Amino acid sequence: MGTETMRHAPLEGFSAAPFEHRLRTPFRSGRGLIEVRRGYFIRLESDGATGYGEVSPLPGFHAESLDEAMRGLVEALRAGGCPVAPSAAFGLSCAEAMVDAELSDRFNLVTPAREPLVRVNALFDGTAEEAAAVIKSGRFTGYRTIKVKIGRVSLEGDVALVKVLRSKLKSTQRIRLDANRLLDFDAAVELLGTIGPEKIEFVEEPLARPELLPELARRTGIPMAIDETLREADIVDDVLGAEGVTVQVVKPSLMGRLEELEAIITRGTINGCDTVFSNLFESSFTLTLLGRVAAVLGSVDRDHGLATADLFDSDCCPRPMIEGGRMLLDQALPTPQLAWVPLDAVVSGA
Repeated sequence: MGTETMRHAPLEGFSAAPFEHRLRTPFRSGRGLIEVRRGYFIRLESDGATGYGEVSPLPGFHAESLDEAMRGLVEALRAGGCPVAPSAAFGLSCAEAMVDAELSDRFNLVTPAREPLVRVNALFDGTAEEAAAVIKSGRFTGYRTIKVKIGRVSLEGDVALVKVLRSKLKSTQRIRLDANRLLDFDAAVELLGTIGPEKIEFVEEPLARPELLPELARRTGIPMAIDETLREADIVDDVLGAEGVTVQVVKPSLMGRLEELEAIITRGTINGCDTVFSNLFESSFTLTLLGRVAAVLGSVDRDHGLATADLFDSDCCPRPMIEGGRMLLDQALPTPQLAWVPLDAVVSGA
């Protein structure tokens, strides 16, 4: 089937439903404060099977708006093609894979799942004092990896946070750092040199100039991971798999169709990079689906960034079952509980 969309009569079998999920506490990303996630679910009914996909571009991360994504989706379906907007292509691809037996098996969407669990990392956003309290509470128990953001406040604050994590986590637990390209090279050398490599699994996209990541790895002894760089054609070939760059972090709704994601993962493997799945605060449905895909396409000895459902005060379906850093995949994919209308009804004038 390649990366072309499945063939349908225009909009046949499609419906859509809006959703809005608020975070309990706003999350400070490298591109602003995230307080709410809005989007649409699309539903495809075909030959007795039903598939679902989420279309929810996140401002500051996706280039397309929600309106642009939905308009593009309707226009592409009417023309028998695939949406240009990655968030729309991703959502459509998920729905199509669920109603196609071959694709469902290929991407582990069948029940029972081919791979019944996937390891996930914990996510922490806070100070050193808050980290100590969270560790004492047992929230990180069973997790092999804890991911934290750095580069947003001060060198002293980041160093103190990592010091607490090192001293209070179990000896087998690892720390994953993410700087969202906030640092110049000299600042990164100073910060990471002060932190040191002990218990650090990797640092994700610390530099405003990612072409310097191999040199930063050499200078600090800490492995590097790329994320945004994967979508920059003029840089990625020089950085992917370069010495010291050992991991690629994929956010599937930024990549497009599942088949395109598969190709990106294959390219990374060829270049000697492990693949870690991440997300953009998508719904529990999408987190569960991505857990299944990560179990067959992601690197088995890495933990994936899919444990974010508990950050929300509401959702459209049950949250993924996560126990001790393991997402359990033995249940069927959940059904989004929403109010559905014909797909073209949500896009006036399309």
